[in-house]
Amino acid sequence: MKRFWQCVLLVLMFLLGILTYIQWRFNQVVQIPLTENYQSKVWSHRGVHQNVSENTIAAFQLAKDQNFKGIELDVFYEKGQGLIVSHNIREEALEEEILLLKEVVNEFEDKFFYWVDFKNLTKEDYSSILNEFNQIFELHPNVRSKIYIESGNGLPLRKLSKENINCIYWVQYTKLPLKQFFKLQYIKALIGHSNFKGISTHFRYMDIHFKEQFQRLNWYVFTVNSPRHLQRLSNFKQVSAILTDLEGKDVFEVYDKMHSK
Repeated sequence: MKRFWQCVLLVLMFLLGILTYIQWRFNQVVQIPLTENYQSKVWSHRGVHQNVSENTIAAFQLAKDQNFKGIELDVFYEKGQGLIVSHNIREEALEEEILLLKEVVNEFEDKFFYWVDFKNLTKEDYSSILNEFNQIFELHPNVRSKIYIESGNGLPLRKLSKENINCIYWVQYTKLPLKQFFKLQYIKALIGHSNFKGISTHFRYMDIHFKEQFQRLNWYVFTVNSPRHLQRLSNFKQVSAILTDLEGKDVFEVYDKMHSK
């Protein structure tokens, strides 16, 4: 029995050591926010798509015309075709005309920041995916610093971040059941051993506990469609970008009116 409790104590000490190391490593991560002012922080979610289809050149052009500095677009990788801009890709859609990420970058070059929501980033296709991005960067060197790849698949994302590519890690975390504690440790361990530029999350997860845990990181927030909430969130120094479905006039003109009073 004495031996049993000695083993239990050793295991507990080992786990405590691991948790202490994870927290220490995580605390070494200090990030500088990407943007500083309201207009630069609010980016267009899939382009301005009230009157045109989302994730299209037309939607992104409207975002540019309406003074958005950044856009979010959804991307799938398909073998033989490349990085396809689409939110819900289907087999029949692949037979129709498709829009590629490189075509978007060819059109707008470094006029935007690009938040690339990568829907199917996997380690199996990693080499091909990396090659696709490198081809874009070779043609448009200035775009490398303006593309931010987002994924919740942390391990291949970590590999991309080691290639001098901006990566943001999708975090879904709230302080609820016990299993969230272990999820938090995994998140911290991954971030502490990666070169991510920040984390992304839906604004509904940003409770007090979330803010306490991740206050040292840059936040990329989706999707906020209230001008007042956009203004409130933009005041957090950790917030680098906020996505919205609103048109530019409902974002920037409303903000100017609020501050002209």
